[in-house]
Amino acid sequence: MDSKKYNTIMNSSILFNILTIGVGVLLLLIGEEKLSFESILLILGATITLSGLMDVIKYISTVGKNNIFKVCVITGAASTVLGLFTMFNDLDALKYMGIFAGSWFIIRSISNGYLSCVLIKNKDDAFPIISLTTLIILVAGVLVMINPFKVFVTNIRLVSLFVISVGAFEFIIQLLLTNKKERLLKYFK
Repeated sequence: MDSKKYNTIMNSSILFNILTIGVGVLLLLIGEEKLSFESILLILGATITLSGLMDVIKYISTVGKNNIFKVCVITGAASTVLGLFTMFNDLDALKYMGIFAGSWFIIRSISNGYLSCVLIKNKDDAFPIISLTTLIILVAGVLVMINPFKVFVTNIRLVSLFVISVGAFEFIIQLLLTNKKERLLKYFK
């Protein structure tokens, strides 16, 4: 893989993470007072679907012998299916919103966890931060699914806060991967 292609992939991922943070802020500010739960699920589902498509594109763009993004084809396909199901389902939106968002966070943590394992195997110094953010994203997914804060926070507020957080953590991961371009490009050979 060449440096230009890698930069394009990482910059696209960074832009998507900024978009994800924006979606979280939008949902937090507008919330269920002004949007129907079906509209919220449509927005959330579109974000999840785009996340999956970004992962699939990341994989396809880096196909090769030692592709550190090879798990992205699986997590991308899973996110895309989850996102489409989130957008076009007939289930009770309020009841299942946390399950959809939590599943997406868990899928994201699997993708980042694989990357962390590759970095650990290659003794890269970025693995502690990526491992920590991966663990936080995993915990966020579980918390959104079970929502132990029902008394204090509505489902949409919790999902919005965690969408912002996951977007921010993914942003940090992408910045780390962008800054370590030369070292990571060696892993593709």
